[in-house]
Amino acid sequence: MPRVSVIVAAHNARATIARAVESVAAQTTDDWELLVIDDCSTDDTVAILESLATKLDGRLKVLSTVTNQGPAAARNVGLEAAGGEWISFLDSDDEYLPERLEMMLGATDESTDVVACAHLIVSTDGSERLRAPKRTGNMSGPAAAAATLAETQSNYVWDKMFRAKVITGLRFPPIRRAEDNVFTVSVLSRARNVRYLAEPGVRYYVSPTSLTWGYVATQQETAALVELLRQAVDEHTDAVTERALATSKTAAWLSVAHQGITAKPSAERVGHVRGCIRALGWDEIADTLRTHPLLGLAAGVMKLLPGPYTALYAAYASRVYGVEA
Repeated sequence: MPRVSVIVAAHNARATIARAVESVAAQTTDDWELLVIDDCSTDDTVAILESLATKLDGRLKVLSTVTNQGPAAARNVGLEAAGGEWISFLDSDDEYLPERLEMMLGATDESTDVVACAHLIVSTDGSERLRAPKRTGNMSGPAAAAATLAETQSNYVWDKMFRAKVITGLRFPPIRRAEDNVFTVSVLSRARNVRYLAEPGVRYYVSPTSLTWGYVATQQETAALVELLRQAVDEHTDAVTERALATSKTAAWLSVAHQGITAKPSAERVGHVRGCIRALGWDEIADTLRTHPLLGLAAGVMKLLPGPYTALYAAYASRVYGVEA
């Protein structure tokens, strides 16, 4: 049994999939298996993977979905096939740094159920910057779940490694964006201890065509996400978690507003933002201000001044990520 199962969901990833696979092959530990799930690609992603598989001594397994359903369904196929003691994820357009797996395995003890690392963000102009956890060291699982809901710790799966027995029975929900947020919070709420590391283990590439930047979630999808997050922590609801849930709702609707600002034609942007505003109440924004002041301030400004906020965020996305609205 391999120590770590690395799961990659891929769809029309011909430009980046070799980089992702080769970053796993270059790890300083070789106690891993790599499961790449092709989500009905129409380019030559599968041919590239089959060629790479011949060089990796059987440790790269290429699986596939029946129909194109997005990364959640593809990752679930990987979870069904994974045999490792630990589960790790990688997006098909990103890459691991060489010591990623060894570093994270070395940070575990018998009570650690999740390990999270920092990551490098690569902008569209090739520049890099470090994004580290806001708090490093150990946290209990429920505390980490609340911090994730409150946007004070990351909600991604690709910067984490999960003990396989803790995620038994858990799967990604059938939504096309932020599915990793729900999965992460669900696992953390079950975990005993979570370890956050200051060192980077992933290079994350900003791509205007990825789901993060190129897909605008509907209001129905966003409302479903908010409800799924609440369900993920039903057993650990207290005052802190309730404020964190209000923050997660604010963050979800802000995120959809931001998607529209960077992806929609200029004539549609303010209208899109106003639709997101209607989903947020002042009570939720007030709770967010207590838990995550910057996020609460952004939501307040968006609610009061949607036009200027739209222009400001478009400028921010261009300057920080190189994504042109």
